[in-house]
Amino acid sequence: MSVENNTIYEYKDGGIVSRISEHVKIVGNKLSIREKRPMDKWSIYGIDLYSSNFTIVKDNKIVGNYSQVNGIWVRESENLTFNKNYILRNGNGMYALLSSNISIESNEFSFNKGEGMNILYVSSSIIRGNNITHNHGIGISLHDSFGNVITENLLLFNYLGD
Repeated sequence: MSVENNTIYEYKDGGIVSRISEHVKIVGNKLSIREKRPMDKWSIYGIDLYSSNFTIVKDNKIVGNYSQVNGIWVRESENLTFNKNYILRNGNGMYALLSSNISIESNEFSFNKGEGMNILYVSSSIIRGNNITHNHGIGISLHDSFGNVITENLLLFNYLGD
């Protein structure tokens, strides 16, 4: 399945949602929320991946106007590739939970209200060559994770994690 070259504005739940799926390509999409709305625990996500294995997320732009909890939200997924995405002005740029074998390379996570990247219970993953700048929280927050390689990232002007 492919979700490619779409422009998605003002979505109410998730801009692009992949649940219990395999071999999905999410490429070249523009997701934007222009209206500033308050974030709460029931807020929205730009790209929402749940049990979505062997998925490629590439060349997307997600601008949340601080209205969504996470630009990218990953749970219980394996063998994911994130490459050349621009994740701007969200709650957290990316939140990954209970996942493994993720490649996060050459992305930009900037001007998010929380963390650039929040990684929790993630293993055997690579975080390389990302620009993680101007986030109001931690640049890369890593909790209870193991076997990950974090290298060659630019962490600049975040509240913590520079």
